[in-house]
Amino acid sequence: MTAGSERALEQLYSRYFAKLCGYAMHAFGVADPRDIVQDVFLKIIRNPKSFRAEYRFNTWIYTLVSNQCKNEYKTKINRARLQEQILFETQTFQQHTGLDAAGIQRQLNIAWRELSEKEKSIYLLKYEHQFSTKEISEILNIPEGSVKSGLFHTLRKISQYLHAFTH
Repeated sequence: MTAGSERALEQLYSRYFAKLCGYAMHAFGVADPRDIVQDVFLKIIRNPKSFRAEYRFNTWIYTLVSNQCKNEYKTKINRARLQEQILFETQTFQQHTGLDAAGIQRQLNIAWRELSEKEKSIYLLKYEHQFSTKEISEILNIPEGSVKSGLFHTLRKISQYLHAFTH
């Protein structure tokens, strides 16, 4: 990125950041929209050629924020659904085995907080969104081997938190 393009990006950021945060908060009910808007600017930095000259910049960037908010909402809903499903399955399993479902859920929550963003991304893309190893590799721009080892280490970390319930 050249010095001129950095200055231009800084100007766009200072001109649009607060407005975009307000838009995300009011239009989509996002409590803290800063991360969403920052993610949009990161996408612009990573792929500046995604802007098409036939669009006005402000229309384009508001569309990006809108799409990002919708994606975040879908992810939040999917995560909540997944947690409910895990809780239901855990409670059902507990009824049949006498295990402590609440204890398992607590351990899963602790394990989730301990995972890195990369581990969480790999896990969610694989098990929540059902992407293949190759697709995850392309999405995250990492080698397939890194995806496979990431899955292995993530599952191993999670299983360590559940070890007490398996013995």
